[in-house]
Amino acid sequence: MHKILMAEPNISEGRRQDAILKMVTAAQAVRGATVMDYSSDADHNRSVITIIGEPRAVLEAAKALARLAFELIDMSRHSGEHPRQGAVDVCAFIPIRNVSDQEALQVCRQFAAYVGDLGVPVYYYEAAASGSQAKRLPDLRRGGYEALAAKLADPAWRPDE
Repeated sequence: MHKILMAEPNISEGRRQDAILKMVTAAQAVRGATVMDYSSDADHNRSVITIIGEPRAVLEAAKALARLAFELIDMSRHSGEHPRQGAVDVCAFIPIRNVSDQEALQVCRQFAAYVGDLGVPVYYYEAAASGSQAKRLPDLRRGGYEALAAKLADPAWRPDE
């Protein structure tokens, strides 16, 4: 039976439809991954994209989308009602069929390593977090992007990747 994994990248762009469509198109271009849906909210300046498919394809689609998000979204100029940390604020990986929680976590960690290799700080939260540094998503988002520099200077907030 086929394995199906879902990714739900949340990006900090909900107003510029051209940029959103470029990111959605990049994810759709990955063979074996399907963008099931995406929605944008201009007030929050945020979009949520739902990608499903074979785990490897979903990983590659999320990476393609993230790569463009980092190019197209300037967080220093971003404004919106939603608390956010970065251009790709959250990217959850959810098992759908014949994928264990452990397999989804492995894909999550591969995605995080890719993002970290691009020089973008990564924080795991809730089920993906490990050890005493386990953080809740609201705690990570507290202060928004504007508080990120202070967090990065604090050893207790050292990124996971």
